[in-house]
Amino acid sequence: MIPDSSRNLPVMPMSLRALFAVAAIGMLFERSPWTQPNPVQMAAALGGPLFFGLIASFGYRTGWPRALTLTVGIVMAAIVLAKLAGFAV
Repeated sequence: MIPDSSRNLPVMPMSLRALFAVAAIGMLFERSPWTQPNPVQMAAALGGPLFFGLIASFGYRTGWPRALTLTVGIVMAAIVLAKLAGFAV
């Protein structure tokens, strides 16, 4: 039998969630994805704010919110690595 670990997760404090929300909003306006010239740069500019916004809204919840947050984080990391490698200029 697999133990249910969802009950043992700590609750993310509201102050930390508010900090992630402020960071997401700040990153969104600082990077301004609506002014980017191509879709790859727009996706790279939207990745960070979306990731931090998902963390702020969902916290440590399990299930589809965690899968969505992890997926956005992995896609964001892949885009950043592609930009660093020179594929997405």
